[in-house]
Amino acid sequence: MTRAGLAYALAAFLFWGAVPIYWKHLAHVPPIEIVLHRILWSSVLIAGLLTRQKRWREVQASLRDRTTALTLTATTFLIGSNWFLFIWAVNSGRLLETSLGYFMTPIVNIVLGLLFLKERLSPPQLIAVALAAAGVLNLMAAHGAFPWLAVFLAVTFGLYGLLRKKVSADALVGLGVETLLLALPAAGGLLYFGADGTLVFLRETKTDLLLLGTSVITTLPLLWFSQAVRRLEMKAVAFTQYLSPICHFLLAIFLFHEPLSRAHLLTFLLTWGALLIYSLDAALTHRKS
Repeated sequence: MTRAGLAYALAAFLFWGAVPIYWKHLAHVPPIEIVLHRILWSSVLIAGLLTRQKRWREVQASLRDRTTALTLTATTFLIGSNWFLFIWAVNSGRLLETSLGYFMTPIVNIVLGLLFLKERLSPPQLIAVALAAAGVLNLMAAHGAFPWLAVFLAVTFGLYGLLRKKVSADALVGLGVETLLLALPAAGGLLYFGADGTLVFLRETKTDLLLLGTSVITTLPLLWFSQAVRRLEMKAVAFTQYLSPICHFLLAIFLFHEPLSRAHLLTFLLTWGALLIYSLDAALTHRKS
């Protein structure tokens, strides 16, 4: 483990953990417009980075390869829908549910590995999956509804990671392809809202700067994350990733004062128990190998 790698990992996950505060300052902007700005301005920033690093040939190679292009098209849809739902949830007072969703992501990754990569589940992993499923069933029994928000965030992010593992493009090139694929539709959407008279952009300087800043909010932590992955063992990355949902949980309770029902608390306890078992099993497996 290197100090630089740990610093990059801490910076990325703490940044992602604190980003709901940024979205709260854009609560007056419709989530769809925020996502469109996030895509458009991120594509501009990433295009500049690709130009500076002279990596457009890698982007072209990714688009020419049919399998890679189709895979990145799928990841584009997954990450775009994840962005939209996360921003909508934060500005709708449902940050607790997003925290639960990202706590569930490692468990979803286990299930995806079982279904698509034919990985076998160890007994501790089976227990972890059972505890997470019990948490979902607990919320369903208490509220009479499926916790679709948390599950959707976990599944889309898990599938995004699964598909990105299948392409050779690194973080910057992959994100470049994803944002560029959506740049034209995003620009078209903003033009439509402008013609419709519902566009919030260009009405207030503070809001305009915040919307332009979504490019940095999107790109910077992802670049930090890619640097961390290159320098750290995956077990170190796996442990530091829990910082983000922990921050979301603390922000929801102590800053945004979202109500924490007994049903939600029990579900969090079951999920945390599943994560503890999963993490201990991963650490022991790594030590044996």
